[in-house]
Amino acid sequence: MSSSSTPIDRFGAYLAQARRREISRHLLRFLALLCVCLVVITALGAWAGLFRGFTPGLTNAFRAALLVAVFALFLFLLWKPLKALKRDKGAALVENADASFDGRVHTFLDTKSADPQQPFLSLLARDALSVARRVPLDRIVPTAAIMWPLLLLLTTLVAVFSANHFAPQQWKNAALHVWWGWQDDSLVEPRVVAVAPGHIELLAGEDLDLEIELSGFVQDEVTLHARGAGEESWQTTSISQSPDQRFRFTLFRVNEPLEYYINAAFTQSDTYQVSVIQPAKLQGIAADYEYPEWTRLEPSSDDDVGDISGVKNTLVSLTFTLDKPLQDGALRFDDQLVALTRMSDGEGASSSSTVQYQARFVILNDTQYQLVDRMLDREVPISAEHAIIVRGDEAPEVRFLKPGRDVSASPVEEVAISVEATDDFSVESIELLYSVNAGEWQTVALPIDRLTEYVFYLESMGSPDDAAGRPQGSEDGPSDSDTSVEPLALSGVAPLQPGDLISYYVRVRDHDSASETDMMLVDVRPFERRFSEGQGGAAGGGGGGGGAANEGSEISRRQKEILLATWNLQRASEAAGGQTIGQEDNAALLSELQRTLADQARTLADRSEARDLVQQGEEIRQFVEYLREAAESMEPSATALDSLAFSDAIQPQQRALQLLQRAEALFADIRMTQQQGQ
Repeated sequence: MSSSSTPIDRFGAYLAQARRREISRHLLRFLALLCVCLVVITALGAWAGLFRGFTPGLTNAFRAALLVAVFALFLFLLWKPLKALKRDKGAALVENADASFDGRVHTFLDTKSADPQQPFLSLLARDALSVARRVPLDRIVPTAAIMWPLLLLLTTLVAVFSANHFAPQQWKNAALHVWWGWQDDSLVEPRVVAVAPGHIELLAGEDLDLEIELSGFVQDEVTLHARGAGEESWQTTSISQSPDQRFRFTLFRVNEPLEYYINAAFTQSDTYQVSVIQPAKLQGIAADYEYPEWTRLEPSSDDDVGDISGVKNTLVSLTFTLDKPLQDGALRFDDQLVALTRMSDGEGASSSSTVQYQARFVILNDTQYQLVDRMLDREVPISAEHAIIVRGDEAPEVRFLKPGRDVSASPVEEVAISVEATDDFSVESIELLYSVNAGEWQTVALPIDRLTEYVFYLESMGSPDDAAGRPQGSEDGPSDSDTSVEPLALSGVAPLQPGDLISYYVRVRDHDSASETDMMLVDVRPFERRFSEGQGGAAGGGGGGGGAANEGSEISRRQKEILLATWNLQRASEAAGGQTIGQEDNAALLSELQRTLADQARTLADRSEARDLVQQGEEIRQFVEYLREAAESMEPSATALDSLAFSDAIQPQQRALQLLQRAEALFADIRMTQQQGQ
């Protein structure tokens, strides 16, 4: 203090220095405590964020704590004390430091404030200075009170500097995130619990598959919280981690709406809603069938169907009964959709609480059908998948009831055949095909009936220009009881000769397939021989030609076997669509047998000539001629068999068999004549 100044100035300077020291003390304390609070709050925020994850709520909470700390410290440590100091100009501060002032400071300041020119002001200042000389400023505001905030502030700054250089980067980023993470979101990786599918709509009864992925932190276990609509309490389930660092869980058969969320390490996902949609329920399927005309079946209905079957081109009408309308229903056939027609209440709906839809389609091939409804942008099955089966139009069945075997007949006999033809639906035609002496096949249309008959009039079949007979019955077809047959006129018709051959079979057709009987044979024998065979007279006949007769009979028998075997090969080839694969060995065997048989026929003819039998009469020469012609007919048959042309082999075989039977019949007549002469 200058000695030249007045007491008023000296005491005023004393008070000002005291106030400055007090202001410095408050300011340093505020700064020190503020730094400490900010560092502590930042450290706690970084630790909490690293431990629990920097969720928006957590981060904002610590940022708010920083603001509250700054405001509170400023209010209580700086603004209020400085306001009080300013209000009494430090009077209370000085007087509280030493009781010797005893109100002198207040009196001086009040007087100066009221009248700065007061004559007694100088005396008051001089009196207060007398006390101030004994009370130093260090007693009013101790130096320690100024130094400890300064030291705390410096210590805090050093700690912050050290942490900035030596703390792990994770901690530094966490602290920076607390302060200005809104400007740089790359400082820390936020903790996120991602849940798929989140909000979703399900069909009633479907499973809810949850996939949980943690981001920003690692946990071995998470907790699922779920509750149904209207429930207050949450049900919890622990979910363990899978090897791919994800969590999976399935809520089976969800039938009611629910909400759920996932919690892990103080981090919680959003709460998701699951809504449930109830699809329509199928109550029954009815079917109406309209069959193709050729089946001759009446329309039919079935009230409770699943799999359906019918012949090709059957028109089917399916009626579906449901408990409520469909959203966008259709009937699915493989990858095709058939539109549905909703039936009104007056068109067959069983009650007002049900809805009926109808679909019409034609059965064309084996497939399956299913009622579907488009819901939630996908097809939802309403019914099970049922099969549509094309019921095969089975081939008809045909068989001979009589004679059912090869027969022999005299040239003037009648040979009656009886045929039974059946089919799963209906027979469209029955045809008798026959060939006389290896001639062209003749076709006779028989009445379409389950049982039908036909009669061969052998005495009228000698000339190819005449009809052999005709089916019995009226134009509309015979009945089972009508067995009458009208013979044809026989004028000008040459009769058949002994040894002639009639080959015949029956073909039955339905809508798209055909069946044939085996080939049957009628061989013509002399009447006398048949009578003698019946009496046993020809069995042991004498004469030098007995061996030739037996050998001729054996050759004709074997030729008949070759003919029937070739016929069977031809039928097998036709059944396979004309393919002959796998029949090469059988054809080669028959060809070899045919050539062997031809050699035997020639050998028999040569032996007959060598014995001079031809000199015994015209009949013997004709016998030898038949054998040679039969052998010649066998050659084309063998050639056709080599090339697997079975149909080309049959006619030569028939011709060869006819000639062999004629030779056999002729030789039988010769023997009969010889026996009568003896």
